[in-house]
Amino acid sequence: MDFDFDNLNNSTKFFFNGEDDEDGFVCLRAVPPDEMKRINKKTDKKKTEFKRGGRYEYTDRNEKLWNQLFWDYVITDWDITNKGVPVECNAENKAFLMGNSVKFMNFVTEKFEELTELDKIAEEEIEKN
Repeated sequence: MDFDFDNLNNSTKFFFNGEDDEDGFVCLRAVPPDEMKRINKKTDKKKTEFKRGGRYEYTDRNEKLWNQLFWDYVITDWDITNKGVPVECNAENKAFLMGNSVKFMNFVTEKFEELTELDKIAEEEIEKN
């Protein structure tokens, strides 16, 4: 199998209206384990509490930052407008839309799950051969 080491985790384009790119699109990519570790390292803090003679450890996560970093990695490009004006595909706009637009969040989440399932099927096919 041939790998492109400069682009190990490429994006997949999903159109908002089937195959019609006139209505816009969003490009998504899966999150590899090393990237997930990097995100978790930036957002998770190990905490320890002592209660009734016991020591309890847990992870306290900054959910807002985790979501921002996660979706900034997953969403690589888009064609979206705001009243006819193109919207820049940056971390701030990604976090804004994912946190404030149910329609956009549902679309991205659905397509991300679809992408993850397609990657899983492809992986199973490779293992069979």
